[in-house]
Amino acid sequence: MLLRELGIPARYAVGYSVHEPSGKGYVVRERDAHAWCLAWNSRKNIWEDFDTTPGSWIAAEEQRTSIWQWTSDFWSWVRFQIAKFRWGQTNLRQYVLWGLVPVIAVLLFQIIFRRRKRKAAAQNKKPADKLFRPGLDSEFYQLETKLAARGVPRQTGEALADWLERTLAEPALTDLRAPLREILRLHYRHRFDPHGLNEIGRKLLAPKVRDCLESLARLGN
Repeated sequence: MLLRELGIPARYAVGYSVHEPSGKGYVVRERDAHAWCLAWNSRKNIWEDFDTTPGSWIAAEEQRTSIWQWTSDFWSWVRFQIAKFRWGQTNLRQYVLWGLVPVIAVLLFQIIFRRRKRKAAAQNKKPADKLFRPGLDSEFYQLETKLAARGVPRQTGEALADWLERTLAEPALTDLRAPLREILRLHYRHRFDPHGLNEIGRKLLAPKVRDCLESLARLGN
C-alpha cells in the first residue's frame, strides 16, 4: 500500500522463504511460510522482489525448533519416498525387483534340493524296510504260488493257516498234509516270531519246501 501511495505498482506475494539445504535440494518447513512484495521496475520492465522483513527472523524461528525435529524430518522423508514409489517417480521398484531375484533363486534351490533329498531318502529307505521285515525270504512263498496254481488261490485277508487247510482238502495232497503244516509252522516262526527262526530251523525249512515242490511237480495239475 505504501508503494502504491508512492506511485509504484506493487503486488502482494506469498510462498516460502527456503534457506535450509538438504543434499541437492532444500527442506521446506511450515515455519518457512512467508509474504513479501513485488514492485514493478519500469526501467527493466520486470517485477522485482521487495522484502522488508528483517533478516534476523530466520534465526528467531530456528530458536523455537523442537528437539524432536529430526524424528519429524525422518518420517516426512519416509512418506515422501513412499509417495515417489507409489507414483513411479523413483527407481525403487526396479531395485526391489532386482533384490527379489536372489531371494527367489534361493527359494527355488531350497525347494528343488529338499525334493531331491526327500526322494533320495525314500529310495534309501526301501531296502532298509526290508531289513526290518524278517521272513520275506521264506521259501514258503514258492509253495504258496505253486498251490494257488492248482486252483485254490488265497482270498484277500485270508490267514495262511485257513488257506492251507482249504488247499489240503484236495485228496491228491493227503500225503503232503503233515509236511506242509510243518513248513507253515516254521514259516510263521521265521516271519512273525520276535526271536526269529534259529539256524537249525532255517536249515530245515528250505529242504522241506524243496521236497514238497518236487512232490507237487510229480502230481502235476
